[in-house]
Amino acid sequence: MDVRPESALVIRDESSKTVHPTKVNIGEIMRVKPGERVPLDGKLLNRRNAFDTSALTGESKPRHFKEGDSVLAGMINLNQVIELKVIKSYENSSISRILQMVQEATLRKAKTELFIRSFARVYTPIVVLLASLLVLSPYFFANPYVFDDWLYRGLVFLVISCPCALVISIPLGYFGGIGAASRNGILVKGSNFLDVLKDVETVVFDKTGTLTRGDMDAVAQSVGKALHIDQIFAELLPEEKAKKLEELKKSGFGVIAYAGDGINDAPVLALSDVGIAMGARSFYPQNYPVIKALNTLSF
Repeated sequence: MDVRPESALVIRDESSKTVHPTKVNIGEIMRVKPGERVPLDGKLLNRRNAFDTSALTGESKPRHFKEGDSVLAGMINLNQVIELKVIKSYENSSISRILQMVQEATLRKAKTELFIRSFARVYTPIVVLLASLLVLSPYFFANPYVFDDWLYRGLVFLVISCPCALVISIPLGYFGGIGAASRNGILVKGSNFLDVLKDVETVVFDKTGTLTRGDMDAVAQSVGKALHIDQIFAELLPEEKAKKLEELKKSGFGVIAYAGDGINDAPVLALSDVGIAMGARSFYPQNYPVIKALNTLSF
């Protein structure tokens, strides 16, 4: 997922020098060759140039920039050797911020499973300790003390008190659900999402690559109408998508699921209650109810 370039060509002392992007200072001039990714956010110094912006916007069609426009890290230079004036450090570049937002999203377990695990961590040692005491303590007061008899009683107590059925059945139920989903081409990252899916009220779709193929706003509106989508927000960058999703979460849209297909969707996938990453080879029959929702929107 980390598509950040490992090197940047910087102009210093009237000559070019290859350095790691972390060593480039704001205000320096960097040079990017055709086919290379832009390592840092910068202002375009050439008159005009075309870039592949799909990593950030999802748009498959090249986007044309003119002199002075801001070119973001992660975009691919398509035409000529260009020069950019760095406007942001490596840590604050667009791609770095996307990756940071994703890394900050923590894996969570279902509440039921978390409770059972916590319960087992306390209950199991107590049961084992009591069983051990049942075997050994009679040595001090039982006469005669027959170790085999008390060992048998300790084992019986251990079996009766064993929480295996409770401790194993809950995680096993989630495991079975995740396994059943995988057989249908759906990979579930954590059991907590199985719990959340049943409460989904709003589904937000990435527009480009998921519902449309590089279409402009007017064609997107037409597709949205045909699919009975309630609202459409076009031409949003990853940070703008994340901000819009946060607004939706605060506006009473309930539990929100987001479906996207590119790295530009990563922050929104992490922020949503349920993130659905559409693989390049994945498909769903038109009548297959992946998620039944009350509201649908598209970015």
